Amino acid sequence: FVVWTGDSPDHGIYKDPNISTAAARKVTELLESHAPNTTIYPIHGNHEFDPMNVQDFSLETDPVIQLVSGAWAHWLSKEAYEEYSKKSYYSMVASDHPNTTEEFKKKMNNTRIIGFNSQDCYVYNFYLIGQKNDPGQQLQWLEDTLRDIEQKGEVAILIGHMAPGTSDCISEVSSRIQAIYDRFQHVIRLNLFG
Repeated sequence: FVVWTGDSPDHGIYKDPNISTAAARKVTELLESHAPNTTIYPIHGNHEFDPMNVQDFSLETDPVIQLVSGAWAHWLSKEAYEEYSKKSYYSMVASDHPNTTEEFKKKMNNTRIIGFNSQDCYVYNFYLIGQKNDPGQQLQWLEDTLRDIEQKGEVAILIGHMAPGTSDCISEVSSRIQAIYDRFQHVIRLNLFG
C-alpha cells in the first residue's frame, strides 16, 4: 500500500482553491493511471490550502477539503469520505479501501488508518490564534477513536503531514498529542508523516 502525506503543490500563493489543489488532483490522476489497483491512503499537507499554510477550523465546510476529498472519494470508505469532507480528518478500517485484495485484507485485519490533519498545530496557521484549544475538535476525536480501537482489539496506523514534536508544530498541541500517543502506545503501531 501507499501512504501519501500531502504537499503536492509548489509554494505559490494563488488565492484560488482550484489552483492550490490542482497538483494534488493531478497526482491523484497520475496514480490512478499508473497504479490503478494500488491501495492508497491519502492526507493533505499545508500547501494544498488557500492561502497556503492556513486552515480556518471554524468554517462549516472548507473549499480546499471539498476539492481534495472529491478527488480522493474512491480511495476512502463511504464513512471516511463523509468524515473527511466535513472535518478534514478521518478514520477507516484499512481493508475497507476499494482496492484491497483478499490477501491484503488478511494482512491488515483489525487495522485502522487514521488520517490526521496536522494543520491544527502548524505554527504558520494564523487562524490558530483564535482557535487554540482543540481546532476542529480533532484531538478529542483522536482520543475517542483510539479508545474505540482499543476496545475493539484493533491497531492503528496514523498518517499526517507535519509530525508533532517538531518545530513546525505548536508545542502545546505537540504535548497533548504526545500524551495521547503515550496512553495508546499499545494500539498505535505506526506513525507516518511527510
